[in-house]
Amino acid sequence: LGRFAGVAADAAACALAADDAVSAVTLLESGRCVLAAQALDSRGDLSELQERAPELAERFRTLTAEFETDTTSDRVALADELDAVTDRIRALPGMERFLRPPLLTDLTAQAHEGPIVYVNVSRHRCDALIITPDGVRSRALDGLSEENVSRRVRALHTAFTKSRPAAEQMIHDTLAWLWDTVAGPVLGELGLTTEPPADRPWPRIWWAPVGPLSLLPLHAAGHHRDGGPVLLDRVVSSTTPTIRALGHARAGRRDDRNEPRMLVVAMPHTPDAPDLPGAQAEADHLAALLPGATVLVGADATRDAVLDALPAHGWAHFACHGYSDPDNPSDSHLALHDHDRAPFRVLDLSRLRLRSAEFAFLSACDTARTTARLSDEAIHPLAAFQIAGFSQVVGTLWRVDDAVAPVFSRQIYGELIADRSGALRASAAVHRTVRRLRTTYPNLPSVWAAHVHAGA
Repeated sequence: LGRFAGVAADAAACALAADDAVSAVTLLESGRCVLAAQALDSRGDLSELQERAPELAERFRTLTAEFETDTTSDRVALADELDAVTDRIRALPGMERFLRPPLLTDLTAQAHEGPIVYVNVSRHRCDALIITPDGVRSRALDGLSEENVSRRVRALHTAFTKSRPAAEQMIHDTLAWLWDTVAGPVLGELGLTTEPPADRPWPRIWWAPVGPLSLLPLHAAGHHRDGGPVLLDRVVSSTTPTIRALGHARAGRRDDRNEPRMLVVAMPHTPDAPDLPGAQAEADHLAALLPGATVLVGADATRDAVLDALPAHGWAHFACHGYSDPDNPSDSHLALHDHDRAPFRVLDLSRLRLRSAEFAFLSACDTARTTARLSDEAIHPLAAFQIAGFSQVVGTLWRVDDAVAPVFSRQIYGELIADRSGALRASAAVHRTVRRLRTTYPNLPSVWAAHVHAGA
């Protein structure tokens, strides 16, 4: 898939050159996050198919399960058989669109809670594709270019290897640039030009950045140093790789006001890795806040123990190191006690089918970051938790200060538990927490700009 990086973006750019914004969105939906789309679509609601053709439904389930776990050359034969079964399903009356790309009405239906904005970055042109209940419209982003985005990604990555002041300066510069080139023009197009009244619900936006733009903190864009316009002061931002992925996340959303069944996984001491004393503080706080929580700390937090525990819990919190594998992103993993022998990989997570999953908080580094080469595939721990069934996930774009991580989680969970809203208000809780931390640490954007909310 890395060989085809940017193809969907270029195809969408060509459609926009022909003044066809709808086709541009359809091309992005079909040509990006192919692996995630296959996994999510195959796990969708099969109740109608079960009623019409139970044998076909069972065969489809069996083949998709085999396809996800098989790593041999037989995958070609499995794919052929899966295609044949899919064709038989589509031949049934009313099932013609089974696993087909979504129609325009399917896409606009997902925008009733707030606009969804694809930010397409192509070598030919850059545009925002704004999806609302009324349809799709485009906004040319003349200040944005593929070259500039790639340069910003490299500069930000390099800054983290230098002194902290250099990193903070680079993050501030990047946030201001993201406002000028992307967020400002989009909010102007939507008429979101002032801070909402404090006594009213804030508007929401779901961002779907394309290509290497997904590696930058678009959700925190703004002129934070000089009192200029700031995205955080206008809207509540979430991210989604595709509109279809957002639809799957919402389909799994539940209005459950009962005390959540929480799994807490913490690694204050990790073999062959720096200590994270803040991880113990996070675990202690959550254990006190939710006395019924399952807590796995240190040697108890093994890969198999976590895999066994996840299906019984709706909420999951991980306070540990996270590692990205640039050569094979599916091997990116969260570092548990036995990570040197049995790493808790993206691949392991994405194979789970968690029926009770609602909310996951990944208080680890690089959990929402992938490689530039495979940026259109969103292969990272945050996406894997979504594929596994979590409708809302909080992750980070870079390593967060260990002293600040417990503060962040304490504030978010305090809100969610206090107002008994379940996970439904997770995006708002993340948004308010980020704004409070920005007020406390205005000159340290590395502390508050890393956290991203993804999903419903």
